Amino acid sequence: IWSSPLQPAPLVNLVTYPQLQLVATVDQQGLIKVWKAETGWEWASFCLPTSCSAVEACDHPEGSFLLVACAEGTLYTLTVPQLQVVSKVTLFPSPFVCLLCSPDRQWLFASAHNSDLGPKVFYTRSLLHPSEDELPVSTTLTVRLSSKACWAPDEAARLTVMHRNGSVRQLVVTTFELKAMKSRDRVSILGKSPPCWPRSAHHQHHSVVFLGRVSVSLLNTCSSLPGPPESQVIGMGHCAQLEQFLRIGSCCFMT
Repeated sequence: IWSSPLQPAPLVNLVTYPQLQLVATVDQQGLIKVWKAETGWEWASFCLPTSCSAVEACDHPEGSFLLVACAEGTLYTLTVPQLQVVSKVTLFPSPFVCLLCSPDRQWLFASAHNSDLGPKVFYTRSLLHPSEDELPVSTTLTVRLSSKACWAPDEAARLTVMHRNGSVRQLVVTTFELKAMKSRDRVSILGKSPPCWPRSAHHQHHSVVFLGRVSVSLLNTCSSLPGPPESQVIGMGHCAQLEQFLRIGSCCFMT
């Protein structure tokens, strides 16, 4: 039907927006272009400060957006088709980043390849409506050297991550269930392993709550969560123990 003209630099990635009949391409130098899929007409362009590491299309209920990670580790949120910058936030000090939107486009998973830094999950709406006083709503999963991740198609907020099992050279799979919680004027992410998480008979009554930066009102919400009296609460200093708890019960992440 059409072919794009020769570009100044080789194209390295593309995503499509079927409902809008648009194609977005990224070249080796970080130049982004939006094309009309029916005619090949160039709609808009935007140049990143560095080369592109990852790109993800986001057909959010509030509009269409393009999520792009730079090689310098910065995440850009751009409108489509205008390619205007909505927000930008630092992800990782790594040139190789993976981005993955949930099926309902409410969550964005971001990880750095071959890095000890835990992957992050962003509440997409906070990227689309940034605040000058607060960073986008996100949480860091306490898993190391994550290699693959995917969203469950029938459970939009359920994320499965394959990662290294501590210091052992073995890959394990951990599943998280995410939920956005409103507490007064702030939104936080609540993440836990789903109820079907396998657990041994000896530990069947245990659950674990992991607390990061938590407001008082959110802490009260946490203390009122249903659970047996032997549930344990651990703080930031016990991160190393988290993986063994993941294998015996449910886990909540709050920031």
